[in-house]
Amino acid sequence: MATPDTVPAKPDMTLRVDRLTRSFMYMQHICAPTDLYFGALLQLRGFAPSVDMLRALVSEHLDTPPVLTHRLASTHDGDLRWERDPHFDLRAHVGELADLAVRPEPAHMWLESDPGRQRPLWRMWLLPGDGDNWGLGYVVHHAAQDGTSMIRTLEQLFGDRKTATANAGQSDKRRSRPWRALRAVPILLATRKPAAGIATLPTFPGAGRHLTSRTVPLSDLRTISAASGATVGQAHLAALSGAIRRWSPLDFTGRSERDRRRVLPVCVPVDTREPAEGDVTTGNLIGLMPVGLPCGEPDPWRRLRRVMSRASRNRIVTGKSALRALTDDVPVRIAFACLARLGDRRTVALTASSFRSIAPLTVAGTPVDNVIAIPWLPPQHGCFSILTRYKNRATLSVLTAGGPDTSAALADHWVEAVSELREACRRVSNGT
Repeated sequence: MATPDTVPAKPDMTLRVDRLTRSFMYMQHICAPTDLYFGALLQLRGFAPSVDMLRALVSEHLDTPPVLTHRLASTHDGDLRWERDPHFDLRAHVGELADLAVRPEPAHMWLESDPGRQRPLWRMWLLPGDGDNWGLGYVVHHAAQDGTSMIRTLEQLFGDRKTATANAGQSDKRRSRPWRALRAVPILLATRKPAAGIATLPTFPGAGRHLTSRTVPLSDLRTISAASGATVGQAHLAALSGAIRRWSPLDFTGRSERDRRRVLPVCVPVDTREPAEGDVTTGNLIGLMPVGLPCGEPDPWRRLRRVMSRASRNRIVTGKSALRALTDDVPVRIAFACLARLGDRRTVALTASSFRSIAPLTVAGTPVDNVIAIPWLPPQHGCFSILTRYKNRATLSVLTAGGPDTSAALADHWVEAVSELREACRRVSNGT
């Protein structure tokens, strides 16, 4: 068990307070604090270990992810800084939820009403299950980590330690390049037209949160990729376009040419890390890329080709450097105004995120069977989805502010759309 006397005091240069950190902390004033927590559920088979064993496993690695032992504190001038929690107690962060099923839940189902900032901004729970299955839930405030650093933390705790720590401590090598922010002008111009509402979602999202996940073989997306030259991410976005078309037919099933060309602007977060920085940095190294999904297109193959154009490799690569400069290298007021516009519900209808492939994980000697994302929900947004890829599985998590049937319907339609797209690629490959 770690105590204040045993928490490593070694300084870590990967802790960063950036403009996204400040933005996420500001959001606590306009939405429920628990909406800003996201994470993952690890599903395992067999009997669960004790919560004391889980705490012991985590305590062995507290020297690696600094987010575990550091909190965000306010400075005298009202800014934020990371500081080591002098009263850190692992028992306050790793607990047990004996009465809950082993399934993904919105973060507020696991968290207390307001975790506060007096302690590090993460929590972990053992879900003992029924003897056949058990789980481990981890959530973190978005001010502290983005998806890449959250996944890397899980790999540092429960994966191959040599791989997980290979790139640590390199985040101070990046040079400021403010001129690259000029390349973000076309990205910002893409938000000049307001995003239409989706009939399936409530106009004014309420307090209810519902989370549904569905899993398909990862080989399905790889088959689509091999047949079309698309990336797995592009194949997923094409399937999501078809799913949204089914999910909200009043919006996308018109028969005119104008209806067929209708697109839905969504926010696609991209990792803006540079090679020298590694991927263990605490904080948020992401950019918000608007992408128009061709939901009006009835043909799955043509939807895929349009996604490959709208979310091309070149556009994503160029966008990453531009969005990083926009976040870090331009004056504060300009940066905050641009970030607010790129993530505004009035300019994007929903968020379509994805985590990078996750390395194999093992908890207390038991291999992790699947990893399912726990999305968060930005203020005034009604839907946030995250794709995870673990071993041979691809899992989509859908969090909505609508009723429980709303998230389940979109997730089910995504499964159907993946199958439909795989079949379309087979027909094209066969020339039929």
